[in-house]
Amino acid sequence: MTKSLSVAFLFVFVGAGSVANAETLTAVSFGTGPTNWNVLSPDVTSLSNLIDETGAATGLSATFSASAPRLGTSAVVASSIPTHNPSLAALNNELYNAGTSGALTATISGLAADTSYGVYAFGLEFGSSQFSQTVTITGSGGATSFTQNLLDAQLTINSQNGSSANTLDSYEIFVMSSDTGTISFNFQSASPVNYRAAGIAIGYSAVPEPSSIILTVSAATMALGYFALARRRRKTKVGV
Repeated sequence: MTKSLSVAFLFVFVGAGSVANAETLTAVSFGTGPTNWNVLSPDVTSLSNLIDETGAATGLSATFSASAPRLGTSAVVASSIPTHNPSLAALNNELYNAGTSGALTATISGLAADTSYGVYAFGLEFGSSQFSQTVTITGSGGATSFTQNLLDAQLTINSQNGSSANTLDSYEIFVMSSDTGTISFNFQSASPVNYRAAGIAIGYSAVPEPSSIILTVSAATMALGYFALARRRRKTKVGV
């Protein structure tokens, strides 16, 4: 009887915790992309009803503003591609501006308002030993900014150069959506203003629902109470 109850409590506790950690990405890449990523051509400025990585419609939309966008394609260094399902090996196009100075801005809309989301900005450069740009991600409150130091044909995720030894979610940062349900990404280098981008992605809120927290705490409390009671009973029997 003791073993059965112990297993039951452990199942509830672990199960409740795993729900909070689940995440599905909705992502946009340029020219080509991983399975179930939304692919944008340079001459397109908006995408509606984006799908997530499971192929399910999300109701989200994306708009893009880019100066003289062009696509560059080459093989990406495999050791710079983090592990992920689906594979990111097809994330091998860079969107860049040709011949003029300007930035790239992408905005995801249709999100829940004032909600925390995991976000990813992918930088990629072909042909230069190093290219530096600032990425600014804006939702509600202050903007989040960081520098991407892009190396030739190597993927960069948020502020770090990628590595096949890491999982994609290890690069995740969190941004609160605006009160109208938007998050914007801006890519631009210093003078002259240019950009090099491979894609953007956003995950569902990483904050567990209150019901999940309550379930986890309640299960843990019940488990501790049960083991304390069992221990007292054993002590009583020893005393007898």
